[in-house]
Amino acid sequence: PLVEVPAQGPAKDALAVIVTGSGGFVGLDRKMGNQLTLRGVPVVGLSSLGYFWQVRDPQGSSEDLARILKHYMAAWHKSRAIVVGYSQGADVVPFMVSRLPADLRSRIGAVALIGPDANAQFDMPPDGWVSNRPRLPELPVAPEIPRMKGVKVLCVAGAEEKQNICKNLPPGAATLVEVPGGHGFEGDAPKLAERFLREAGLAPERVDAEARAGREKGKP
Repeated sequence: PLVEVPAQGPAKDALAVIVTGSGGFVGLDRKMGNQLTLRGVPVVGLSSLGYFWQVRDPQGSSEDLARILKHYMAAWHKSRAIVVGYSQGADVVPFMVSRLPADLRSRIGAVALIGPDANAQFDMPPDGWVSNRPRLPELPVAPEIPRMKGVKVLCVAGAEEKQNICKNLPPGAATLVEVPGGHGFEGDAPKLAERFLREAGLAPERVDAEARAGREKGKP
């Protein structure tokens, strides 16, 4: 269930892996992918809709992420990566990244969690809740976030969201990014893409307009 989106802008030495929400590579996931590619970062989308039809667990999912990163970093000649998770993807990404080998994890410039819930679900049968298949227990997300050692973590919350855990994380666990609205985030894709790349060291730092004006005024 992988979607490849090639870069369109001036190439950067990084790729992005987007672990989607339960609807697959649509909506915000697709818009975020497009915004990143416009900024020179090719994208691999891992569709939760297809991937979690099979029973998964944190270790196996982390090993799959490692294979994705290694393959595409070699194929696309990139030395760095960012990992983005939205909704269900944001719930599972901390478990996947925290279990990566340290040398591979060190090549991740930033992890962005968009709209994470309190618990992660690693299986999603195609017939949903009516399935007779035993369900795996949900796993608490918040304790897993600090275990992504050495990785810069951004946690994105909509001001109107009720279940988002970003605002309740302990200090130092992640950088809170709050935006207006609810869980859809689709109108926020351009500015979120810019923020993610900036935090990963892949985009120029934004210069404060007043400070810049002051410097210009002080020039002889």
